[in-house]
Amino acid sequence: MKRAIQILLVILTLLFTAPIAFATESNINVKYRAHVSNKGWLNPLVELGKPIGTTGENRSLECIEFKTENLPFGLKLKARGYVTNKGWQDYIENDGQIGTVGQKLPLEAIELQFESIVGVDPNYDIYYRVHSSKVGWLGWAKNGETAGTTDFALPIESVETMVVPAGTGNFNNSKEPYLSQDQIDDLNFEFNLECSNGETQSNNYSIVSFNNNITFNGLSAQLDSPGSSIAYQAYCSNIGWSGWKQDGEISGDNPIEAVQFELRGKLADKYEIYYQVSIPYYGWNDWTYNGRFAGTMKGKLPINGLRVKILPKKVPIQGNTYRAFFEVPNSQYFKGRGIMVSIPLQLVFLQDENNKIIFISDCTTGKPGTDKASPTGKFKIIKKSRKEVLTGPDYEFHVDYWIPFDGIQYGFHDANWRKDNEYGRNVYTYNGSHGCINMRLREIALFNKLVNPGDLVVIH
Repeated sequence: MKRAIQILLVILTLLFTAPIAFATESNINVKYRAHVSNKGWLNPLVELGKPIGTTGENRSLECIEFKTENLPFGLKLKARGYVTNKGWQDYIENDGQIGTVGQKLPLEAIELQFESIVGVDPNYDIYYRVHSSKVGWLGWAKNGETAGTTDFALPIESVETMVVPAGTGNFNNSKEPYLSQDQIDDLNFEFNLECSNGETQSNNYSIVSFNNNITFNGLSAQLDSPGSSIAYQAYCSNIGWSGWKQDGEISGDNPIEAVQFELRGKLADKYEIYYQVSIPYYGWNDWTYNGRFAGTMKGKLPINGLRVKILPKKVPIQGNTYRAFFEVPNSQYFKGRGIMVSIPLQLVFLQDENNKIIFISDCTTGKPGTDKASPTGKFKIIKKSRKEVLTGPDYEFHVDYWIPFDGIQYGFHDANWRKDNEYGRNVYTYNGSHGCINMRLREIALFNKLVNPGDLVVIH
């Protein structure tokens, strides 16, 4: 009996202390494959060390299947994925799938690791990196670290892996392997707007005023990151640009009409700063970034909202970036009451008798240089009518609002065949109107209430 116990102890000692063999082709054989959007499974299974998925095809990687054919004794492969709209899944062990099939939900991040089931540290490392949509290849992660992105809706397109003896990996990691909103929140960024009523509003993303009698007359911002700072300046009515400020200094001393932001120092190498403003009678302009103008000039339109967002480089903002800034052209062409249609801006402005802008709307005009170009010059509103049928050699349009300004040929009208995001963009250069000024239904409904027959119309 005593002899049997001694033999058992020797076996247990060997079992729990014997080193595990290095990762070689003879003792590690794990294969995987990818399921990608609009294509399905990419066969065949390939060994770890070879990339899976696609690049340059705009195909999301939706699922990864693992098949463990051989591992050193006492080890297992663990993996999990972060899926769009679902978050982190549970870990799988050895054989199985991470992600989804048939749900059109991409993987955005993954974690891979080898784990001992006998209490002995693995003596090799598994490295992996992902190619994310719009960002490209990120840095290498290893041994359970996160690779990919979360919070930014950026699908993985390809994955590359490598297994090496522990401590021997020498991978260039000039890029971060993982990007998330938590990393940005750690910067403790905040901006402040000084209000004309003496109050100060502070936020780390968005400030909006719902009182048209209150303007923002001062801007400041700061972040907590050694070796870095945030710079900003405001454009104010009757003053102009206030000069660059930073680290909590106040910029501006009058109603703010436009702003600029920049990151400086170490953070500028890793992040970009996006911002957009809201203006009266129009709403939110598009986003812009890194020192570009946001807002308006020459229209005396103080901003009534500001949003600021810091993002890792190459991570796109979730929103439009077409037009964040414009100069109001009215004063170049008329004084007093009138309607200005700017073809380059694809905007309609209504100005009252006191030269105050009281309405702004996106529009779509005709294509310049063709027989469908919108007429330019000065005109007058002829009438306002409802529920009209507009006809021509190659069209018949039913419109809710018809406001002609040049006989019966040209006018303002809604265009229910257009998508909302077609207005105010460069669509007019390839899919413009037949010469009329197209507007969204909700905007021309208000426009119809504000304009009168005889009002001046200037198209330029």
